[in-house]
Amino acid sequence: MADAEGVPPPPGPPPFLDARQVQRLCEQGHLALDLPTHLAEAYQAVSDDLKEFFTLSAEEKALLYPSRSADTEQGYVRVDGEKEFITLRYLPQRSVADDGSDPISEDHRAEKGWPKTETMEKRLSQTWSDTAVLLLRILADIAAALEIHPRAWDTLTEGSLALPDRREVASPSLLRLFRYEPQGGTAEAHTDLGLLTLCVCRGPGLQVFERQAQGTGQGDVPPGWRDAADATLLVGDTLRVLSSNRMRAGRHRVQATAGGRHSAVFGLRASTRGEIDLSLFGGHGAVDARQFWDALRGSRVNVNWDKDRRDAFRAKMRAGAGV
Repeated sequence: MADAEGVPPPPGPPPFLDARQVQRLCEQGHLALDLPTHLAEAYQAVSDDLKEFFTLSAEEKALLYPSRSADTEQGYVRVDGEKEFITLRYLPQRSVADDGSDPISEDHRAEKGWPKTETMEKRLSQTWSDTAVLLLRILADIAAALEIHPRAWDTLTEGSLALPDRREVASPSLLRLFRYEPQGGTAEAHTDLGLLTLCVCRGPGLQVFERQAQGTGQGDVPPGWRDAADATLLVGDTLRVLSSNRMRAGRHRVQATAGGRHSAVFGLRASTRGEIDLSLFGGHGAVDARQFWDALRGSRVNVNWDKDRRDAFRAKMRAGAGV
């Protein structure tokens, strides 16, 4: 159907973000979001699940969501004095532990009340899919504003739009569920690696860095740290690089609070399969997706490592030891 001027409407769904919101996202790298009702309700249910899950013993949590040594990209991790969290890039296969050890018996799982995790994981799977769809829609708004090819995200989001059921098909995208300890739960200032990150918080502590505003129509805002909204969208370094720095990465941190906090973080990251066609972003040529990811990831401190490992990595960087 054409409008009153006889001009057909643009193809595709209406934008989720308006022009001012996209501009703010480009300038600041972060944006407070009003989540769709179904997604806000889903994250509230996830928060309720987490409160119950984190009451389990450390042994039970680690058995439910095993992690590999020194790996924060899958499974349960505890950083003493700071936080504990589950990272999901794929659903664990619990018939046999990840290291190939003895199967976890059904009787033992029933004794510990673990069948409840099936309900939690169904909810997490649906929340993953709904969040990925939302972020993909926002990427379409960004593409329109920056004149990026509308199909530029197709290969980048391959394997990320649903929670994978096994490791072999997982992408770098993740859903990370935190419990920060009272008085001790922090994360130093950093930017994320991926395309876009959605942070949904229960309780204060997350802060975003407000840069000097330009052209927002709201006057100058002095730079500095500000408390983040309950639902905050962050631009990651992958999107910053692919947009040729037309978008800034969202700098953020977590401050300790008296009561601690829970949060859910969904990171939509670029696929590591094949090549990234830079011409779709206004550039030239192509780059190997795995090499692109490794270069971004290998040059920075992981704020979810424990303090000793973070300090050791920084020392290695300062020494120029091939990092």
